[in-house]
Amino acid sequence: MNYSPFRLSNVHTWIPAIKDATLIQPLFNVFLTVPFGVYLRIYFKRSFKQAVLFSFLLSLFFELTQLSGLYGIYPRPYRLFDVDDLMLNTLGGTIGFLISGTLKNIIPNAATMQHTMQIKSQKVSIFRHSTAAVIDWILIFITDLILGLALGGIGIDLSRIYSLIWILDTVIVILIPEMLFKKTLGMRLVHVKLTHKNDDTHVSFGNILLRNIIGYSWFYLWALAEFSTNGLGISHKVQSVLIFGLLVYLVLFFSILIVDVLIDLFRSEHDLLFERISKTRLKSTLCN
Repeated sequence: MNYSPFRLSNVHTWIPAIKDATLIQPLFNVFLTVPFGVYLRIYFKRSFKQAVLFSFLLSLFFELTQLSGLYGIYPRPYRLFDVDDLMLNTLGGTIGFLISGTLKNIIPNAATMQHTMQIKSQKVSIFRHSTAAVIDWILIFITDLILGLALGGIGIDLSRIYSLIWILDTVIVILIPEMLFKKTLGMRLVHVKLTHKNDDTHVSFGNILLRNIIGYSWFYLWALAEFSTNGLGISHKVQSVLIFGLLVYLVLFFSILIVDVLIDLFRSEHDLLFERISKTRLKSTLCN
């Protein structure tokens, strides 16, 4: 006989009973599949019989997974096959199906969720901006490696011009694809493209060029300063002035960028500063 600390007539047994495994384990086995039953009815439009069957099959999948040791990953079962769990999980899915009728006004249906996601997908978030940029910069590093090996292989001394090669990398990976296709590979992977701020169907080469000059100005200035100090052999005094000027510009640029990004996080219609100046913006292509 299984011991149960619960006695309805004794209030002092109620709290210990709630904490005891003899009550907690069956309750959690029921609660585990309640959401599954709700989803089956509201989102997948399944019948009562189907909900009972699928809840049973889901529970059977759990039990077989445990019995097989994660299908051979472990040398032996890490839990015993429990028929009670099958019954309780199936009961939970059934309860979820039955109570979902009262939740229809609270939980949005599939059509509402799809409409909401379509609206949200049209907003190109700062996360999609950043993801596209990270992918493009990975490609820039790969392109730089390939160019370095190719140019070094034909005997070109890269020590003085490697900063110019970095600029060439950005032109190949970012500027040329934006000019030709209105999107880089990074943009393509996150489903966005370049458009004019006021005209979604057209963006000129001048707009794209201005966007790149402003957005990557910190990088271009660093590369040119590096080339000037190492490649041209200018005096230390001029080098110091260039470096100081570059540092001041970098601090200003990234300070403005950080503030701009913070504003973008809280204002859905906000455009980044370099986008406003160049009259460009990223548009989602998910629904195109």
